[in-house]
Amino acid sequence: MLQEDERNRARYARGSSHFDDYGVFETEDGGVFRHHSRSWFFSLLRDFTTVARRDITVNTMSGHEARGIQTLGRKPVSGPHD
Repeated sequence: MLQEDERNRARYARGSSHFDDYGVFETEDGGVFRHHSRSWFFSLLRDFTTVARRDITVNTMSGHEARGIQTLGRKPVSGPHD
């Protein structure tokens, strides 16, 4: 999920000039990562029924705290010919 702190906003700004996409950034050791907006994430789940959703705090690989989302969804029931 896109983070709103200054450190990540600066990384997104640097990354958008290099990767031409906001939310993509590169770490000092060469790893390339992508944080997505909430709306993009939820668009992936648009065909599912949301059973539960909560915002959480997670620790990143570098030990920083980041905001995340946990979602439990139910797949729609398919018809006999689907």
